[in-house]
Amino acid sequence: MKLGFLVLAAGAMLSAVTANAAPFTFAQFEQKSTADTIRVTNGTGSTGSFQTIGAPLVNFSFLLPGLQEAGLGMQDAIMNVSGNITTPANIMNIPGPKPIFQLIDSGTISFTRTTPAPKGPGNGTGTNLLTISFTNAMLTGTQNGTSGSLLASTPDSVMTFTSDFMSFDHAIALDFAIALTSISGGGLNRTSTLDSLRAFTADSTGSFSSDPAPISTVPEPAALGLIGLGLAAVGLRRRRKAA
Repeated sequence: MKLGFLVLAAGAMLSAVTANAAPFTFAQFEQKSTADTIRVTNGTGSTGSFQTIGAPLVNFSFLLPGLQEAGLGMQDAIMNVSGNITTPANIMNIPGPKPIFQLIDSGTISFTRTTPAPKGPGNGTGTNLLTISFTNAMLTGTQNGTSGSLLASTPDSVMTFTSDFMSFDHAIALDFAIALTSISGGGLNRTSTLDSLRAFTADSTGSFSSDPAPISTVPEPAALGLIGLGLAAVGLRRRRKAA
């Protein structure tokens, strides 16, 4: 079991490299306040949870130019994170700073716009900026360190991305990276070899990528103009036929 976890941890490190090399980072977020936004709790032994503290407000921004032209840009959004921990944390016994790994078995991450925004012609009800469902994310850092990262990348992790403002139907690879800073509780560590990470709170920022880039479902102004001209042409042709 220990060997299997180390293999998985090594896979997570490789995924992190893959994530950094992703061809298009389409969105990012940063917290709006100085209060901690993420909490890890330790249950009995190897059980625990990874979640947001309350419903923190964050600055969420798409990096697709078309969406910015449609008036979205930086958004006030509510972040919600929920993840399950069922396995012990693992520490690599090597010289120097010792890497520590904690598997997050499954979870969800969502960013909900505080007010609706247009997601298409005549539709002003879009609130789901981004929702992620994932399995096998890895929380990594160094033992007693006060910073770390939650990483996931396909195919090591199974993920789905959904949004009111873009489509991921054609994406062949997805990944995300959430940086954790100002970790409390003495840093990343465990109480015993059979325990999951001990409890802590932290600040967070993050980014989300896909290969290839997602497709915007919000028409750019130029596209809306072409749609209008097309409808006008159809109407004119019908009137001529009727005459």
